[in-house]
Amino acid sequence: MRKKLHITIAFASLITFILLIVCCTNKRKDCSFGSTILDTMSKDKLESSNRAYNYSDYENKPVTFTIIYKGDLSDMITDNSNNFKALIDTYGFRIEQPFEINTEMKGIVLVSSTKFSEPINIGKEFSLVNEVMMVEVSNTKNNNDIVS
Repeated sequence: MRKKLHITIAFASLITFILLIVCCTNKRKDCSFGSTILDTMSKDKLESSNRAYNYSDYENKPVTFTIIYKGDLSDMITDNSNNFKALIDTYGFRIEQPFEINTEMKGIVLVSSTKFSEPINIGKEFSLVNEVMMVEVSNTKNNNDIVS
């Protein structure tokens, strides 16, 4: 029984190896295991695609911080003892695009014209505020940075 299994495996491996060699040495273009994405996409299509990330845009866009919080925003930004207000003042943020997730949780987008050398660390500072539930840092080189 074991010998038959070894023979079957060896035979299947041999057939696979032969097919691989024949396909790789065949000069016809239609003989392949399938086209790759790079074969089907031209440079023009890649540059015009909205899925291709253009790093020149990275330099022109400000880093934004989307903050999900619980509580009242007006209390958070007017209370001088609140760390949230201190961070907004320190880094010169302006509040844009407030939104509501549900009755308890709300969100804002913070934008600054200042370029930050380490925006992730600033996001971590915001995440330490009691009312803050989540911080998403956008328009960085790694575009999907979430700090919680």
